[in-house]
Amino acid sequence: MTAYTITPEERKLLNKLEKSLDKLVINYDIAKHEELIEWLHDDKENFINDLKWRIAGGTMKNEVLPDGYIEACKEILKAIEE
Repeated sequence: MTAYTITPEERKLLNKLEKSLDKLVINYDIAKHEELIEWLHDDKENFINDLKWRIAGGTMKNEVLPDGYIEACKEILKAIEE
């Protein structure tokens, strides 16, 4: 992924989603919060599809999602689709 300079608007989004993004980091879906911005620039459609798959109950073989993970995905999806 390409490194991007985060705009003030993007920083505001990251701050708003901090707790939800923590769930994705804990589950190793992203390495750090700022990776969300990279995904939105590089492959937003795929990222949204992944969130929708997770919300629908999608997991990897033998994967157990952290508590609150699906709710976090819903919050992130709602915020990036606004």
